[in-house]
Amino acid sequence: MCDSGLLLAMLEKEVQEDVRIRRDLGTWKGGLFEHIVGEAMVKADMPLAYFKRDNSTLEMDFFARSADCLVPIEVKAENNRSKSLRTLIDRETYKDIRWGVKLVNGNVGFTNGILTLPQWCAFKLPEIVRDFRPELS
Repeated sequence: MCDSGLLLAMLEKEVQEDVRIRRDLGTWKGGLFEHIVGEAMVKADMPLAYFKRDNSTLEMDFFARSADCLVPIEVKAENNRSKSLRTLIDRETYKDIRWGVKLVNGNVGFTNGILTLPQWCAFKLPEIVRDFRPELS
């Protein structure tokens, strides 16, 4: 869907009431945040790529390509752990992945190869992926 507002308008009446009237995102929270980030990426002319490893819980919401590496992007509705992001960065199997981005309901930080950013920074992802240098942080 190209617009998050249209997506919400298409949901069942009960879901719309939960989200708009009671402000209870419940089970929709993670999916809505991922959709909003995906929408920002599309509008920034970034291709959408999702990864799910067969026979595993390993999955990644999005990827971006910098000049020298593949950057996984994890979207969290809150500021929870990101086991899949950590695995992709740490495993020798994924040699093109050296660092990743986690978009959260929180502040900016960089720890152990994960650049944490507030969700509202999604529109800046092309510049962040292009310009961020983890070795300088």
